[in-house]
Amino acid sequence: MIRRISTSHNLNVTEETLQSPGDAIRTAIILAAGTGVRLKERGKLTPKGCMCLGEKTIVEESVLRLLAVGIDRIVIVTGHLAEQYEPLQDRYHQTVQLVHNSHFADSGSMYSLYCARDCVDEAFLLLESDIVYERRALITCLEHPSDNVLLLAGLSKTSDECFVETRDGCLVAIGKSRESLGAEVPGEMVGICKISRSLYSVMLEAAEQCFRTTRHVDYETDCLVAVAGTVSIACPSVEDLVWCEIDDETHLIRARNEIYPVVQVDDNQQINLSKFKTIGFFEERDLIIRHIHDFFESVNAHRIRACIMFGTLLGKLRHNDFIPWDDDVDIVVFDFDAFLAQCAPELEQQGYAVEPDVRDGKRMGCRIFREDSAMVPGKPRLRFPWIGIWEHEVNEDGLIVLPPDDVRYKPEDFLPLGQVDLLGIPVGVPHNPTEILNTYFGSDDWMEVCQLPYRDHRKGGKLTGFPDDKFNLQTVLNYLAAEQLPSLREVTKNDIE
Repeated sequence: MIRRISTSHNLNVTEETLQSPGDAIRTAIILAAGTGVRLKERGKLTPKGCMCLGEKTIVEESVLRLLAVGIDRIVIVTGHLAEQYEPLQDRYHQTVQLVHNSHFADSGSMYSLYCARDCVDEAFLLLESDIVYERRALITCLEHPSDNVLLLAGLSKTSDECFVETRDGCLVAIGKSRESLGAEVPGEMVGICKISRSLYSVMLEAAEQCFRTTRHVDYETDCLVAVAGTVSIACPSVEDLVWCEIDDETHLIRARNEIYPVVQVDDNQQINLSKFKTIGFFEERDLIIRHIHDFFESVNAHRIRACIMFGTLLGKLRHNDFIPWDDDVDIVVFDFDAFLAQCAPELEQQGYAVEPDVRDGKRMGCRIFREDSAMVPGKPRLRFPWIGIWEHEVNEDGLIVLPPDDVRYKPEDFLPLGQVDLLGIPVGVPHNPTEILNTYFGSDDWMEVCQLPYRDHRKGGKLTGFPDDKFNLQTVLNYLAAEQLPSLREVTKNDIE
C-alpha cells in the first residue's frame, strides 16, 4: 500500500506557526494500544511495549530517554492488556499519564492518537511503543528547525521497511515497496515524529473524516501523507541510526542480539555523562575565585612558596579554567609554618577561617573558607567552598610526598616554582607541571580522558559512588555544551605550553 500527498483535501489549513522557534517541546505521546498479533502467544500475554530486553520494559526505557532530553510529560495510549502499563504510571506519577483506547481491537494507530486529543494543546514528540532506538533519534527531532518532522533512518534491509519518498527533503509518500515510489527515497520510517499543534489539528480533521466509515486509520499513511500537500513535514535521515521495531519473533531476536546491546551502551554512557553535571562550583564560582585571589595576594606579598595542585592544576593546563565538574581548590604550601605565622592572620582579618586539617593526630595542612559561606551538612565548622592547603614532606629518598597521599614526586619537578595567570590571578605552579600530573595520575593521557569526581565537597567530601571509568574528554565537553552548561571551549595540546 502506498499513500501519496493530495492537494485536494479541504482541511482549512493555515500556514500560521503556533509554536515559536524558541519554544522547547516538553510533551511526548507513545502509542501502545496494539495487540501484537504477529508475536502470536507472546503477544497474547504481554503488550509489545511491556516486553523486556534488559532490566526494564521497552517502553520504560523509552520514557527514561525522553526524560533525559527534557521531556517532562508523557502520555501513553494503551489498549491491549492496558493494566500492564499501570505500574509505569505509579512509578512516574508526575510524568506519565495513561489514556485508554477502548476500541483498540478494531482501530488503527490514528484512532489511538485521537484518544489523546484532550491531553495535549502544544507541540509534542510522537513515538511507537515497540521501537528500540538511540537517544540521538530524539535529539535529531527536537533540534531540527522544522516544526514538523518525520524521522528516517538508513535502509535496514530487514524486508519489513516502510520506505519514505520525499521532495526537497519533505514528505511525499510512504510505502512498503521501494520500486513503487519516486526517485527521492532517503530512508525508512523509524516511528518517531515531531508534531506541531497546527499539524495535529489538521491530522484530527482528516481522521474525523475517515472515522465516518472506519476506525482503522493509521497516523502515518492515512493522515501524515494525506496532509503533507498542504503542511510541510521535514524528513531528516540519520543514516547510521541504531534502531529497530518489534513486530514478530524475528524482530525480537534481532532486537535482543544486535540492536539492544548497542543502544544499552549508549543509554549507560548518557546516564554516566549526566553525572558530570551534578558536581561543580556553580553559583559559588565567583566566591572561590575571590578565595584564590586573596590567598595568593597574601602569599605572594610575603614571598611564601605556594602552587596549585591536583585538579586545580589540571584545570589550568587542560581548560585554562577550573575543571567544569571540580568543586574544590588544592594548593601546596612549601613554607607552611611561615604561612601560618604571616598569612593566616591576614586572611582571618578578611573574614576567612583557617582550620587545621588533622588526620589520625597528624597535621596534613589546613582548609581556608569564609565564615559567611554555605554550611556543609555534618561538618558544623566547615563552609563551602574551601581551599585545601597541603603541607609537603620530604622522604628519606629525597622525594616529595603530600600526606595522606603516598605518591612520590621529584623535587626538581616541583621546585623552583613558576607563575602563571589563572582567571586573572597570578598563581604559583610546579616547575614542571606536566611531569607532576604524569606522576600523580600514573599516565600521560589526562589531556584526552577524564573521570567522574569521586568526592562531593559541597557535602563535606562525601564519596559520590560514581564509577571510575575513563571518558573521552571531548565527548564529555561536547555533552556539557549540548546541555547548555556554561561555555566550554575546545581543548588543545597548546594549553600545556
